[in-house]
This record gives sequence, structure tokens and C-alpha cells, in this order.
Amino acid sequence: MSAQSAAPTLYRADSAWLSSGKVIQPAYILVRDGKIATVSSGKPMMARNLQVVEIKGVATAGMVDAWANLVPADLLSAQVRPASLQVTDALPVDLPGVDPALAMRVQSARRAGVVAGYLGTGGSEMQQGLGTPATFSASNLPVSTGKPALDLAMGSARMGGSGQFKATKQVSELLSSAQTLQDNLDEYSEKLEKHEKDLEEYKKKLKEFGEKKKKEEKAAAEGPGKNGEEQKKEKKKAPPKRPKPPAKPTPSLTQSWLLDVIHGERVLRLHAESAWDIQEALELQEKYEMELVIVGGHEADLVAEALAEAEVPVVLPVHSSYLTAPSERSFATRYQTLTEAGVKVALASGTGDGSRALMLMRAGNLVAAGADKADVWASLTAIPAAILGFENGPGSLSPGAPADFLLFHGPHPFNASGFQTHSAKGGLLK
Repeated sequence: MSAQSAAPTLYRADSAWLSSGKVIQPAYILVRDGKIATVSSGKPMMARNLQVVEIKGVATAGMVDAWANLVPADLLSAQVRPASLQVTDALPVDLPGVDPALAMRVQSARRAGVVAGYLGTGGSEMQQGLGTPATFSASNLPVSTGKPALDLAMGSARMGGSGQFKATKQVSELLSSAQTLQDNLDEYSEKLEKHEKDLEEYKKKLKEFGEKKKKEEKAAAEGPGKNGEEQKKEKKKAPPKRPKPPAKPTPSLTQSWLLDVIHGERVLRLHAESAWDIQEALELQEKYEMELVIVGGHEADLVAEALAEAEVPVVLPVHSSYLTAPSERSFATRYQTLTEAGVKVALASGTGDGSRALMLMRAGNLVAAGADKADVWASLTAIPAAILGFENGPGSLSPGAPADFLLFHGPHPFNASGFQTHSAKGGLLK
């Protein structure tokens, strides 16, 4: 049954987990025109053409993958991706059949419970291009939405040793270059303002010069003529010089993006693994007062308090990292250290399509290790949605949000035999 039909649909579940952490039993979810109209524990007033779908289990918000790779196959397989690439330029037109391979991958993500995500280009080792949050269309294709972000990689994300320091220094130099450009633009604005005043003064002097010259020419024509010697001695006055306009600084594409970051128009997503790199990133965040997200964060738990104080969230991949950690710093321990310190943590795939299927499994492992169920579920839904700038949208089971939600066959997501995904674009997916 399609959620886009004219008739509203009422889903009745045993319970529902709301974005606020509240659980209601039973749960009635009214869907109208592809959006959630109401969520309540009492049955709403019946409409004439209302259809009711009974479901045993719990309804929850759909998961949001804050680190996905749902991009066209040619971009995914490209060996060289220019650092200036914008993922929005590579996305296909939202029409059925345009990119069937990508549509199948999006549908697979939906079946895994993911209803939205972040798409990055994965460019060069340090500079990875401009990515975008995306929702999924009726054609099962990513649609750019939300706040765009610039992806950069710190040294520890790709390399080690002396190269690590070099790459980290380059990130700092890029930001410093953008700030210098901003200072030059501010100076240019001041010079341009002065130039406009000088231009007005020039026009005034030019007018006075012209009027005076006309008077002198008239007087010369009416009065007695001057002999040759007198004319030689008299110097001709030159007209005032027009002031030259100041030269406007020309930013590179990367500098323009970084200026957007400094101005708060883009988010800076820094892929950083080591505690040293993350600490450096926090210093850059404080210096430039920018919106920062740490991606990867293998040693983020070692600087958890600093991250919490700076209110910088962390996107942790659920797949096994190529970096090893001592047994006392297991995935669950690192996650709990961050959340207990007050860091907002998003659980994400971070790699290939198969990792999306691991998101629920690793989340269940966290709960089994003692993590709070509501906190873990927020790390899969509300927190990544907030990181990506979705407002009243994916990751929320609330009125006004798209009707993209999950129906678990069990008492809660971490004790269920399975689930179905309800799509705002196409109803319950089989």
C-alpha cells in the first residue's frame, strides 16, 4: 500500500519509541500524504476512507547513516577523484531508471533500516571534496538536502609517521589561508569604500576644472591677446587624475568553501583517528569558531572531555577499523566513554553497503555491554539527523516528519526477530 495515496493510513503497533525517549503503548501512527500526521497512544477519530494496518511489535524512527557512500557507480569506482569535486554534481537526475544500480543500493539501505544519510566524495588523501546530506526519493535515488559539508582528512586518517604531521599541518594551513583571504576581503571592502569617496571627490574636482577652463577660455577670447612669451611662461593645468579601483582578491574554490565554513554556511567534517589529531582539530575549531564534526574518531575517547566541552560530535563507524586498540579500549568501551562524557555520538556505516547491515548488530552489542538502549538508539537516529541538519525529518517519529519509520517484531529494536521499513514514498517494504 502506498503512503502517497489519497487515503490516510493508520498503523497500530504494540508500542512506539519517540524521539524524546518516551515510550507509548499502544501506538497509533496516522500517515497522510507521505507524512506522519499524529502519533498517540489513543485511537484517533476515524476518517471515512481510513485504512488500518495492524502490526505486532514496536514502531521507531528510521536510522540515519551519517557516513555513507551511496554515490553513482562511476564515482565509487573512480581511482582518481578531484579534490574540488562536489557530490551533488555526480548525483543522477531523480527519474526512474536513470541509475538502476544506485537505486538498488538505496533500496537495500532502506531494507536495512536506513532512511537518509550523508554522501561524501572520498577525494584525495587530505582533501575529500564537498558532500551533502541526502534523503531518498520515490525513485530510490539520493536527493541532496540539509546543510552541505566540506570533508578534510587529518594525518592519522590516512597515514602515519612524519606524513601524519605534514597532513595535519596542511589542514591548519588551508584554514589559515582562508582566514588571510577573509582579512584581505575585509581590507578590500574598506579600500572600495574609500575608492567610492575618492571617486565622488574626483567627479567634483573634474567638474570644477571644466568650469574653470571654460571661464579662462572665455576670458581669453574676450580680452586682449597675450604675446608668445607670456603664453610660454603660463603652464597649462592638467585635469585631476581618476583614482584607481582596488584589486579584489580572487579566492580558489577550496578557499571559497573554507570561507563558507568560517562563516557558518558549511560544516567542516574532519576525518581524524588519533587523539593528537583530534586535539589539533579542537584547537582549530576554537580559533575559527566553526561547526566541526569528527569522523572516524578511533581515539576520540582519550579526549572525550575536551570534545564534550567544545560540543563537537563524533561519527563512529561500526565496521572494524584498520587501527587496532587494546582490549580495554573495545568499541563498546570507547562508545560509553564518549557518551558518559556528554559527547554526541552517531553510529554510521563508514564503508561499503554491507556495513549498513552491521549498524543494528553493533548497536545491539553496545546494549549487551551495558549501554543505555535509548542512548544507543539515539546514536542511530536523532543524533546523526541533528549532525546532518535535518529538522523535523528523518530520524524522528513525530508529526510533520516524513513517514519513514521502522516496525520491529519484538518488544524493542534490540530484542526483535526482524523488522520492516515503512517508506514515505512507497509504504511497507517487503
